[in-house]
Amino acid sequence: MEKFFLRFFEGENALAKKFADQLPESKLSMAALQEHMMVHRLDAHKCSANAKLVLKSSAEQPEMPINEWLYRLNLMHYIPKFTKLNIFFVSDVQTFCEEGSLGSQFAFRED
Repeated sequence: MEKFFLRFFEGENALAKKFADQLPESKLSMAALQEHMMVHRLDAHKCSANAKLVLKSSAEQPEMPINEWLYRLNLMHYIPKFTKLNIFFVSDVQTFCEEGSLGSQFAFRED
């Protein structure tokens, strides 16, 4: 999200970080972020200050499936591994990370 912010507001690194820190990574679509950026395209400070509005506008969106998320990141080859671990949504990854069990059960390397 920081990099995306910087595409609209070059050089505003501190605001980009502040913007990204206010939003959950896995719950927002690129379209929702882009819409917010376009609305506030003339004012980086307003864009960052109103970051929470992105959450309101996308609150009705369903949770992102893991296969869609991996596709967006060009990491489709990991889909079978996530499926084997019963990780079907991005929030499932967050749960594994919070429990500290993902690293011990999942090897991020080519087999």
